[in-house]
Amino acid sequence: MTTNYEFEPLPESAIVYRALLRRQWIDEANNLVVSSAYLLRPNEPGLSVTIASVCSPEQCAAKFQNCYGVASIQVGQIRELGLDAIPDSDSHAQIVGLP
Repeated sequence: MTTNYEFEPLPESAIVYRALLRRQWIDEANNLVVSSAYLLRPNEPGLSVTIASVCSPEQCAAKFQNCYGVASIQVGQIRELGLDAIPDSDSHAQIVGLP
């Protein structure tokens, strides 16, 4: 597991937001986020997420020119999958351990 000691680890109860930057990442008929929204792109260290305690969903979406929604994920649920959310700034983290 990658660890960045500059920032405190996120507690299990912390919430992170994933900005949904592609329309096809949302199944509008069922109001669900599709799995492709969580695929790691080549050459990226982890999946980018915003830490909810310092940013609202609206603020998260406003950071991008095109944002079709914001998904929330509890850090404990991420860890249950064998992954982790490692903060790399006061407001941002990377989900690491993805294949």
